[in-house]
Amino acid sequence: MTSSANFTISKGKLLATLNQFLKVAGKRSSKQTTVEITIIDDYIILVIPGVNLKLASITSSSAKFTVGLLYFIDFLKNHPEDITQFIVTENLIKCGTISFSAPTIQFETDEVLRSIDLPANYVNMHMAKLALSGRYTASEIAFNNLEGQKEEAIAILKQDIDKIAYIAQAYNISRKDIENFLVFKIKESYEQG
Repeated sequence: MTSSANFTISKGKLLATLNQFLKVAGKRSSKQTTVEITIIDDYIILVIPGVNLKLASITSSSAKFTVGLLYFIDFLKNHPEDITQFIVTENLIKCGTISFSAPTIQFETDEVLRSIDLPANYVNMHMAKLALSGRYTASEIAFNNLEGQKEEAIAILKQDIDKIAYIAQAYNISRKDIENFLVFKIKESYEQG
């Protein structure tokens, strides 16, 4: 049996919200920005780094999926109807006669994915904190399309540790001491917010 969920919402209301997300994401990162959409009772929740909004909607069942922000905006702009119904099944989102693929997670399964908590203008340090915190599973990071950024943040952190270790060796401070200190401080700053 195929699981499914759906939501019906005004195209104008959804498009206005997504255009605000575009402003928050900025021109540089908007191409990479993924919007996470969660369908729950009488609402959809839209999430991008730094923004989490609930919109009233007519819903049926629960599901979560991600889609590229620019792609979704373009799709809505070209959709002819003002009242828009989206049907979510497995890895397919259907709206009218058009379908597109997106990863979906049904809440009825044993794996519930949380939204990633990042500021709107996150930088490498935020990704390093996220990676080292252990707060999110690999599935959650993959679902939010952040695997590459996480790996890049860890690689940059390792390069920075190497640079500091090179200088600190004159003071008999080992690379391991520096790594332990920095990882501890990064994890501590993540826990403090």
